[in-house]
Amino acid sequence: MPKPLPLARFAAADDLRAAIGLWTAWLAGERRASAHTIAAYGRDLALFLDFLIEHLGGLPSLAIMSALQPGDFRAYLAHRAHDHVERRSLARGMSVLRGFVRFLERRELASTSALAAMRSPKLPASVPKPLTVDDAIGIVNANPYGNGTAIFTSSGEAARRFQRGVQVGMIGINVPIPVPMAYYSFGGWKESLFGDRHIHGPEGVSFYTRAKVVTARWPHREQETGASYHFPTSN
Repeated sequence: MPKPLPLARFAAADDLRAAIGLWTAWLAGERRASAHTIAAYGRDLALFLDFLIEHLGGLPSLAIMSALQPGDFRAYLAHRAHDHVERRSLARGMSVLRGFVRFLERRELASTSALAAMRSPKLPASVPKPLTVDDAIGIVNANPYGNGTAIFTSSGEAARRFQRGVQVGMIGINVPIPVPMAYYSFGGWKESLFGDRHIHGPEGVSFYTRAKVVTARWPHREQETGASYHFPTSN
């Protein structure tokens, strides 16, 4: 599993580097971003800071981040395009920068309106490539949550393999939102389940029911007898 970039990798002044540490902690904690996402975001931000050193001639700081102009970001896009970086990667990088700047603004660490005048690179229209059944099952099962998922296919074999292979509580087959009626158990598996039982359906009734077990024996007697205090047997 990839690890987040160490703070020493970010070419920045101490105040900006400390803010980056807060940002990565926020991504992991409040946003619950995966290790892959945090590592990818860190690489995009590190590339931008490396560019700023050459572009501005010094280590970027929070004050420099606040002073950035639209031309600085356009120069960065041109620099990346000159390196034959795909538009999709450019758009992702700009999205990371927007998110980082918004984080700085919310924490009142820095503020710039330069990105408001910027447009993300246009992506060519394309149709997403379908996943194989094994890839789809692997992606779903790699997620720590397991509330619901869906598959769209015209293959009954693929649907059956998917529904048996995924570790998810609710599954839709050609149904976008696999939420059953209230009389079925609603809720997922893994980290999507709180406690031992689901809240709807028979398990909900069981949750609010206090069980009582009674063991009784009523043997047939031919005639009335007096009180007997010995341990009963099957004879």
